[in-house]
Amino acid sequence: MKAYVVTTGVIFAILVVVHFWRLDAQRQFSGFDLAPIGYVALVAYQQLTGQRLSPWEVRMIELLDSINLQWYRNRQAVLFTP
Repeated sequence: MKAYVVTTGVIFAILVVVHFWRLDAQRQFSGFDLAPIGYVALVAYQQLTGQRLSPWEVRMIELLDSINLQWYRNRQAVLFTP
């Protein structure tokens, strides 16, 4: 029973990462920086794909987005530091 719960949790986590990757691929630039994934993009994604994201999935996508944006900004700072 314990293995089933862990396996199910891992599958759900992988599905959230797949949702994030698909949203990240459609990300827009805002001036000189990446724009965060907003609620409008999440609603459009749900309408276009037929997926219904639960509140915890939205929170996980927001967390992944925050981590991704921080990584991008740190990388830009290193690349463009004189």
